[in-house]
Amino acid sequence: MTIRKGEQWGSRIKMPSHIRQAHSDAEIAQCSSGDFISITGGDIHFALGSPVLLESELDCTLLQLDALHVHITLADGSQSDSFAASCIQIGHFFSPLHRDRFICLTNGGIVDGRNIAPRAHPNDGRFDVMTIDASMSIRDRLTARKKAVTGSHLPHPLISVRQGDTFTERRIGRHESLSIDGVDIPKWSEISVSILPDYWQIVV
Repeated sequence: MTIRKGEQWGSRIKMPSHIRQAHSDAEIAQCSSGDFISITGGDIHFALGSPVLLESELDCTLLQLDALHVHITLADGSQSDSFAASCIQIGHFFSPLHRDRFICLTNGGIVDGRNIAPRAHPNDGRFDVMTIDASMSIRDRLTARKKAVTGSHLPHPLISVRQGDTFTERRIGRHESLSIDGVDIPKWSEISVSILPDYWQIVV
């Protein structure tokens, strides 16, 4: 059950007999929906307040975590499916060499340690989409990247944030990059993303 406004997130449970450790967002994405997962690093870990490793004799809190289901079409027409726990990024927030669009789908709002979508929650049944217009100058992008540590980059006329549960985008230009939880996807052509509420079981 995804969280609702004003409700407390999570429930107290007895410590599961088997817990799978994930040291990054990409490792969370490799877990199954039936695993009990303890996380020790990555942006989701940061978004949860950087919880410490569990002690086996204690009870714990179970948190349901939404998943981003990603369908990828490559340039040669082949297709594949994967999951993202934290974020999907098209292009670059800041690059001294390029001034192109940047699109980021974030599950928990934290991306590379920056609070790019302050209203995001990793169990609200939606993802947040932050877009930077291609016309935004390199200087303004650098300033926005610094401000994004605290979420103060918003509002900005060339930065938009919206929420959704489905997303489709095609590649613009042969050099436009795509990464999923920090893992680069070369030679991509199109992605489609949908939300899977309550997919992973995180124990803290």
